[in-house]
Amino acid sequence: MKLTLQWRGPIGPGRFPEAGDALAALAAPGIYLRIKQYEGVGGDARTVSYVGQSKQLIVRFDQHLRDILTFSSALRDRTGAVALARDGANRYQAYNALEDVMALVTAEAARLRFYWAACEDGFDAAYLGLIEGALKARLEGQVAGGGAFACENKQGIGEASFDEDIVVSHVFDDLEAADAALLTDLMSADPIHLTVPLAEFDHAE
Repeated sequence: MKLTLQWRGPIGPGRFPEAGDALAALAAPGIYLRIKQYEGVGGDARTVSYVGQSKQLIVRFDQHLRDILTFSSALRDRTGAVALARDGANRYQAYNALEDVMALVTAEAARLRFYWAACEDGFDAAYLGLIEGALKARLEGQVAGGGAFACENKQGIGEASFDEDIVVSHVFDDLEAADAALLTDLMSADPIHLTVPLAEFDHAE
């Protein structure tokens, strides 16, 4: 089986549609990448990613922004280092230093860019969990060496069951060249091959 991810975007603060068909189109199921870019240490740029899925993409994008604006997610400084963790003690510290913290909040929110692939463009919503897990595994493999890329997903994504080999392909035709290059560097443009374990065919010893 072939599943296609037709990547679109990015949207984020300053880029969100506010009404009409463009906004309605985002109230749809799909897979997404949340990207934040930083200066890094010593001028070496750093990109922090997060992969997710949603039955309504625009709702999930809104949640990510609200988490930053309410200190419910970690805040990073310009280098990409965590400057304010998400635990309760640090939130109270944030309330006592709002002027400094709000500068972090504004900068962190402004960095958010979302890229997405809608189900209607190449795969059934039943495969959202499987694709999310496969993409997270691909991202973790790409960032395993550290350096310019990091993956911010904290929760585990369970393995979804499937009963035939699956190939997940990327299409970047709707992206600007720089955005296509970023996603290619981040997760590779190579298709993701998911093979049914032999045990599924009663070949296990």
